[in-house]
Amino acid sequence: QTEGTLFIYLSSFAVYSSYQKRSLPLYETDALLPDSAYGKLKAQAEKEIAPYSPLTLRLAHVYGMQGGLPPQEKKIIDIFTEAAYHQQSLTIYNNGQEQLDLVHIGDIARLIAQLIATPPPLPLTWNVGSGRMVSVVHVATLVQKEYFALTKRHIVLHFLPQSFKKEKPPRWISLKKVRAFAPWFPGISLQEGIRHMLEYTLDQQ
Repeated sequence: QTEGTLFIYLSSFAVYSSYQKRSLPLYETDALLPDSAYGKLKAQAEKEIAPYSPLTLRLAHVYGMQGGLPPQEKKIIDIFTEAAYHQQSLTIYNNGQEQLDLVHIGDIARLIAQLIATPPPLPLTWNVGSGRMVSVVHVATLVQKEYFALTKRHIVLHFLPQSFKKEKPPRWISLKKVRAFAPWFPGISLQEGIRHMLEYTLDQQ
């Protein structure tokens, strides 16, 4: 590593665990107990880069126009906005009560730009999320509302009792450290982020 180089590693809050119930919010000092292949890979990568004094950002669920994602990598908002674009119903399992910590990719880009402009002393590890949780049904309702506002067309919410996917317990991360550096974070509300995604998708028509 060249002296003066800023090494930013984008990790994940999956390093804390995905399926275990833990005390919330999760802090950067909490033990890493990854229980998914993805989480284990991210935790191992954090360990291997530690000698290089990185700035590690542990990201919550990232959403926004990211482009080129394979179907298995798409997040719930991607799935819902794509369904709305095709005027299909939004399928919600188990009453949509699963809770998510969602952060817009635009906020991550703005944060990284600020870090490059004014690098903090390293090494550091920060959580990067929204600082709260929202339910899947709330996300679906916002997509439905914003799609109607943009198109005057109504999208149906379709509830199904069971999903083949194992549900994850609620997880959200403390933003105390990142907000000490960037008090504005996060700057994009969930409703605003969903509206931007729908506008972008509809512009492709």
